[in-house]
Amino acid sequence: MSDARFAIITGASQWLRCGFEDAALVDGAVQLAWEGDATPGDPQPVTDTRGAGLAFGPACRLYHSIPMEARIECLYWGGFDPAHPQRALERFDVIGIEAPPPSGDFVPAATLTAGFTPRALACDDADHLFVLDAATQRIDVFDLPARRLLRTVAVPADPQDIVWFDGWLYGLSAGALWRMGAERGVRVLDADVSQIVQPARLDFLDGGRCVILSAAHGVNAALWRYTRRAGGAWQADEIELAAEVIDFASDLAIQPDADTDAENGAAAIVVARRPGEDFVRIDTVTALPGVPLTARGYDGMGIVATPDNRIAYWTERGLRHAVVARRHYRPQGRVIAFRLDAGDYQTVWGRVLLDACVPHGTALALHAEASDDDEEVPRIVRTPPAGGVLADIAEPDATPLPPQHWLPPADLRGAAVFRRSDGSEQPWPAPDDFATFEASAGASAGRYLWLVLQLIGSSQATPRVRTLRAEHPGHDWLRRLPQLYRRDEATRDFLTRYLTPLAALHDELIVQSSTRHALLKPSAAPAAMLPWLAMWVGLALDERMSEAARRTLLAEAIPFFYQRGTPASLIRLLEIVTGAPVQIIERWRFRGLGQVGASEDGVRERAVVGFGWRVGGKAGAEAGLEDADAATQAYAAYAHRFAVVVQGNLPGELEALVRHLLEVHRPAHTLYELCTVGAGMRIGLGLHLGMTSVIGRSAGFRPFAIGGAVGRGSTLGRPTAALKPGLARLGLGRLQ
Repeated sequence: MSDARFAIITGASQWLRCGFEDAALVDGAVQLAWEGDATPGDPQPVTDTRGAGLAFGPACRLYHSIPMEARIECLYWGGFDPAHPQRALERFDVIGIEAPPPSGDFVPAATLTAGFTPRALACDDADHLFVLDAATQRIDVFDLPARRLLRTVAVPADPQDIVWFDGWLYGLSAGALWRMGAERGVRVLDADVSQIVQPARLDFLDGGRCVILSAAHGVNAALWRYTRRAGGAWQADEIELAAEVIDFASDLAIQPDADTDAENGAAAIVVARRPGEDFVRIDTVTALPGVPLTARGYDGMGIVATPDNRIAYWTERGLRHAVVARRHYRPQGRVIAFRLDAGDYQTVWGRVLLDACVPHGTALALHAEASDDDEEVPRIVRTPPAGGVLADIAEPDATPLPPQHWLPPADLRGAAVFRRSDGSEQPWPAPDDFATFEASAGASAGRYLWLVLQLIGSSQATPRVRTLRAEHPGHDWLRRLPQLYRRDEATRDFLTRYLTPLAALHDELIVQSSTRHALLKPSAAPAAMLPWLAMWVGLALDERMSEAARRTLLAEAIPFFYQRGTPASLIRLLEIVTGAPVQIIERWRFRGLGQVGASEDGVRERAVVGFGWRVGGKAGAEAGLEDADAATQAYAAYAHRFAVVVQGNLPGELEALVRHLLEVHRPAHTLYELCTVGAGMRIGLGLHLGMTSVIGRSAGFRPFAIGGAVGRGSTLGRPTAALKPGLARLGLGRLQ
């Protein structure tokens, strides 16, 4: 068996230990750097630096403030049609300064404060709209379904921005970070904001980390990150960025879980700049700029993250969505790898394997040199990726860069790499968009290996490398040949390279053979092999199941088949698929229970005790009982029927999967009903104490809002507190 091992460079933290020349690090992969903004024309100045508000509410309604006109409008973002992106969305005013006409004997006491200037907006799940009024420097809380101003709240002086996050309204003032609720008071948080000069914008990352933009619309704009520590205190640190990355920034938004975002699916901070400039996306893990976004017609007043994780902004023609910008890549760049250590002197290195994406018209090349020399000599100075700053790394002496005298000239082309026809060398790898490329490290021996990766591209395309693996030791097939073939250095180098593919194939087959037992373990088998493994136990896996559900189902397949058709097996199957507790209620348990109202056929049933049940005849006919028809009706209503109660919400596709499994695995002579938390609970129909009742807030019903549709999932009206003299006045604000 082969004893080869690999020295690996992968992940943003390891790539940052390398040196970069005209190269960038995006999403954990190295690529060529790009130049300038893709948007033509010169950037335009912003006349109103305080900005306007954009906030999403329930049912995908977007609220937009127009400060100079003292009004707030709403548009139905959910009506956006990707097939007709230029079609204008329906919008209307919801808050204005005009007072409604008097009616009856009551006259409104006052209109909104003169000079009402709505700036930042936020909306909670209960349709409360929070408005930062720049005229009074207070927060106005509007109850949209009730169409009234709920309250006006004084906040710390000079408020700048507000955002709704995790059940609270967070606000940023010149010297404080605070939070409040629709019916809760203001609480100043233990966060030192005084160190930030001119705080301007606020948003939150998952996990409760706060991001603040300071000195907006200036050349000294900066990003600050606050993290909550034990005890409630918030610790601040400035995100180190290149000086020109966020110059003249106007607003920020958090874009979570997009395919092209930061490494490992982390969120990206999107920073808007002046009109005519691209939006900058910053990786929250590496603090490096990612793929920019183009925003044509941006008015410079603010941006917002949409429910589908895009970035929206306002223009003279209404709402638009930012798109990935076209980049002009530099023609060539390179990455200088840090020292790779084999651990043993005079090691002959083997292959260098690259997980890369190489589009047509681009190429990769590699310089490699092995050495045993570890003396202190002048070394190459580490340089950051394009657009980034030099990040601090732990134990930099453990991963030094090559000596200065070894670095090849930038115009010297290295050895070409070729794409492996049989994919990755890893045994049964998971499917991936990146292909595996291979090159030789040469025949020179040495404990340390120095590598320089060259990236050759075009203005429209760039190669991308995610992982580098250097094999050590290489094959020893040359030792099995007569010594004549390894005396000459040129001959030895040629034969080493010539035999490398055959030796690698031999070793890979050995590794696959020695690890094939892993294919029989549901927890260890690659995801691509799960259908093959399911075939051996006669199980067909549905692709709509999650990978974790498929692995669990395979591990429990044999006990499942032993109990197939029983309530226990059906419950366990549905719990695996849904990830929520499941309960099966058989209808015969309700025989004789009280009923509110009549049944579907108009008959009010009553409890019947003492009937004998049998199959193959009319129940009670032979005994001549008077209630034989009632017994027959009870048999038809309750026998062989059951309800499946899932204590969770089921999205459309998952609900379809559950119904499919019930059709396949239920007993053939039975009928079922599917009940979920999202369906709600109604007395007499779906609510049975101790059986189907769940304590907690149900997601099945929500208050009806203006512009929505009345249906099974909506309720018209909701309980609210009455107006109290001195605390609320009629006529404050006009809700359309």
